[in-house]
Order: sequence, then C-alpha cells, then structure tokens
Amino acid sequence: MGALLAGTGARAERPLCRLEQAALAGDGLHLLATQVDLQGQLMRAAPFTLELGPGRTVQPTARRPLSPAEKALHFVLLVQGSAGYAAATDDVRAALRGFLLALPQDSVGALWRFGNRVDSPAGLVPLSHLLPLVDRYSATDEGELQMVKAVQQGMRVLADAGEPPSRRVLILLSDGLNPVMDRRLFRQVGLELAQKGIPLFPVAFSPRDLRGPLRNLGELARHGAGTLRWARSAGELGPQLLTLAEELTAAEVLTFDRRAVVRSGGGDLQLRLRCEPGYSNTCQLRLPPRRYLAWWAAAAVLLLAGLGGAGWGFCRRRRAGCAVTGPVGPQVVGRSGSLSGQKVQLGERLTVGIGLSGPNTWTVGSGPAEPLCTLRHDGPGRYSLTADERDSRVFVNGRRLLGSVVLQDGDRVQLGDLAEFMFVHPLMQG
Repeated sequence: MGALLAGTGARAERPLCRLEQAALAGDGLHLLATQVDLQGQLMRAAPFTLELGPGRTVQPTARRPLSPAEKALHFVLLVQGSAGYAAATDDVRAALRGFLLALPQDSVGALWRFGNRVDSPAGLVPLSHLLPLVDRYSATDEGELQMVKAVQQGMRVLADAGEPPSRRVLILLSDGLNPVMDRRLFRQVGLELAQKGIPLFPVAFSPRDLRGPLRNLGELARHGAGTLRWARSAGELGPQLLTLAEELTAAEVLTFDRRAVVRSGGGDLQLRLRCEPGYSNTCQLRLPPRRYLAWWAAAAVLLLAGLGGAGWGFCRRRRAGCAVTGPVGPQVVGRSGSLSGQKVQLGERLTVGIGLSGPNTWTVGSGPAEPLCTLRHDGPGRYSLTADERDSRVFVNGRRLLGSVVLQDGDRVQLGDLAEFMFVHPLMQG
C-alpha cells in the first residue's frame, strides 16, 4: 500500500490539496485544484473555499473537470540511476512506461537519468519519443547523487520554455540522497520552484528503506507546491506513478467571482484554498491596476496641494509659525482586534507576541505562547519585521511574511485573525 510519507511535516498527516495556475478572466478568477488522501488517491468532489486574506473567503461559483485540451503537460521526469536501484530496474522501467502511457498523448516532456551526474537530453519531445528511452534505463552509478542539481536543471528547461499553453511540472523518482543534506537547501529549491509556477511531484523510493533522506523529498514537495508519494517497495512504483498521472490529468477548474477578488485594487494577492481539514499551498496572483485609480490619485494630489497652500497663506497672514501635529517618532498604531486604539512609541526593540509580558512587548490576545513576530530597530530610520518561516501567521499589506521585511510608513501588519496594526514613521512620509 502506497502512502504519503509520514513525518515530513504537518501537511503529511492529513489529505493534501493543491492549487495552481490562478488567472483572471472576463468571467471570473480561474484556478486548478486537486485533493488527495494519504494513499495519494484523488478525492473527487472535495469541498473547496478560496481564502483571499485574513478573514476573507469566497465560495466557487462554478467547477468543472479539465477539458481534453487542458490536460496536456510540459514536463521533465527525473529518475535516479544509482547502483542501489539495480535490483529494481525492471520495476522502474515498467512503472515509467505505465506513467507515460497514462499521460495525455499531446503532452511533451523529457526523461532524464541522474546519478553522480545528470544525463539531460536537450529539449522537450513528444511522448512517443520518450518510450524507447525507458528500455535504456540502467542503475549503475556509484558516488554522490546529484538530485538537487537534476531538479535545478529541469526547472531551468521548463522555465526557458516561456509560458506554454500547457501546465509545467517536474516529476522526481529518488531516495532523497544528495551531496548536501541541509534542510535549508531543499526549502530554498522548493520556494524557487513555487515562485516560477513549476510544481514538483516526488515519488520516494529507497530499496534499503532509508527514511531519513526520504524526508528531503517531503521538504521539496511541501515548498515546491507538489504532492509527495512513497513507494514502500519496488512493486508499488507503478501504482504510485499511476495515481500521480490521475492527479495531474483529473484536476478541477474552479471559478470565483471576479468582483470579490479585484475590489482591493491592483497589486499582488496571496491565494490559498481551504479544504478541510487543512489548507493548500499559497499562490500569488497579480491583479491589474484599476484604470480610474490614476485619476483619483491626481485629484487627491491637487486637493492636498490646495489645502497646503491655503494653510501656508493663513499662517503667513497671521505672522505666526504653524506647527504640524503628529507623532514625534516612529510608532505602531493598533487598528483592529485586541490592539484597536493602542499606540506604542518605538524604542530600540519591540517584540509583538501573544500573552507575553515585559517592557519591550506588546501583548496580543491571552495565554502564553511564542512571539508571532519581532520588530527590531536596525539603524537610523530603519525597522525590520521578522516572522517564523515555518508557520507564519503574519501578513504585511496582505502578503504572508516569510522571513524579514523592512517596514515602510503606512504598512499594515495583520497578526493572524487576532489583530492588525499600522507602522507609522513621519520621517518616511513623502
């Protein structure tokens, strides 16, 4: 029985859902969605809700299966060829042949073998050209396995293809071994894949059942917006690859009300699906600017200029100085939730936490917990906000914060569903 690899993170303990290819059209927002159970089997008719930001969710207005023309793929299939796979050569060949035959026949792709080097034929070719390569597969390489190098080369080939009409995906059959076994490396590569819109689907297989390295594949899948499958034996390789083929070709197209998405204006929007009992990967959508926004901006500038001129003339006539009231230095101003109405003048360091106490702490909610984020003074006029990269519930201007960002005057910070505050810095104002 195949299963998603346990112990690779919280997402591996429950059914996994995915979204990809979010795009605005005249009739609404369209995206592709799938959900699989712990055995990697596709869950049909799963309920989906789109989360646009903290506290903002919408239901789909329509959903349909992929049309035959939408099922085609641009893909790179990476297969480990180390000597440890030698005993499973026939099973690997049979699994690869079944996977290729299960894909839409108008797909194009590449089949690469990697071991201590990467054998990467140039370009993507029709499926019929790949089937003869399956029979040439061999597992003879010794030495360090270049898994990450193979993934990076496959990513470059798919990225260089531009924006093809078909989806772009990477499939990886490996035991997770790599010369560098640093979790941060796999996280970085996964995030780069997600940024380029190329999901990675690893199939974990280790003839010696080395579960430690297999977790590297879980890290790649989790950050690379793909789904991990685990073949516990050589005989499970075929079934696992077939369930992957089904997931890739049986995705649903969800449609959401365009007005609910674009009402906040232009810019980037972070989307994710809520699919009980968890969430999908996050997808970035760039919204078109509203055409009339520039007119409103120009009108606002003229109005402010007029008011400023009138105020200057009044002060001159009175022959008295006019002092501009406002904060004397940088501060954070609570806007909603448990911070509503609060103001804190910033010193050298302020830690925003939940139920914490102390002179350098802003208390949010109740009960002891780890800090949600840390606001630090990095130098004259410079303050940075840092959140946990693994489980951030902090959003800056609607975008999830993963790591650190230098705050600008007027930036809005949302702390999960607990509270919101604004960073105010008079010296940064226009």
